[in-house]
Amino acid sequence: GGGLGGGGGGALPPLPRVQLVESGKDSLSGGCGVVVISYDLAVRRAAELRAAGFGVAIADESHALKEPESQRSKALLPLLGGVRRLVLVSGTPSPSRPAEIFTQAKLLRPGIFGRRQDFERRYAAAHQGRFGWDAKGASHVKELHAVLMHALMVRRTKAEVQSQLPPKVREVLLIDAPEAARAWARVEAERAAGPAKEHSAEMTLAYMETGRAKAAAVADHVARLLAAPGRRKLLLFGHHKAVLDLWGEL
Repeated sequence: GGGLGGGGGGALPPLPRVQLVESGKDSLSGGCGVVVISYDLAVRRAAELRAAGFGVAIADESHALKEPESQRSKALLPLLGGVRRLVLVSGTPSPSRPAEIFTQAKLLRPGIFGRRQDFERRYAAAHQGRFGWDAKGASHVKELHAVLMHALMVRRTKAEVQSQLPPKVREVLLIDAPEAARAWARVEAERAAGPAKEHSAEMTLAYMETGRAKAAAVADHVARLLAAPGRRKLLLFGHHKAVLDLWGEL
């Protein structure tokens, strides 16, 4: 008989128990094979996580650890550096400049770039400036890219993984919001006044009033979704601060 596994007749090992930590009150009980936790909660419970002795860690959005002197990094870098296997995941490992790569690279391959100051001199055009050490530049970027791709990174573009993703579903929901209809009529009237009005202060205000008019109806729809059996969370996006403030009050 083939199959995966050893002498147990090809049977797969039991799946580990997954524990989702959503608040500081959730216990980190023994025996859980996988713990899913946010950075902020991990900082508060770093000692418990270290005591659990995990062998593998996956840090999503790892650029959140780019500043070594931040409270988050001081608490979590020792934890992540102590596991046997570590995976850092990020779409933007260096959001602004090469210097932001160093802390993440050191976690994965501690000696690959030597001292931070040496790395910054080579790849961040670092120098002693008028107001102190300046590592905000970039230098030898092609070399840095080559080292990262050869020794540290596995890069996947959207085009390469698109076929593995579920199809995107877009749906327009019609809700009853009479005030929004009246506000939108004002938007249409502003548009009819000519192209010069499209980006005017009056048009911006009209768009905001449209959003405010829809806010309560949207909140009511979201409340019904959250009340449905099996529904836990959803993401709600808004553009205008006034709309977000209204949602916060409802």
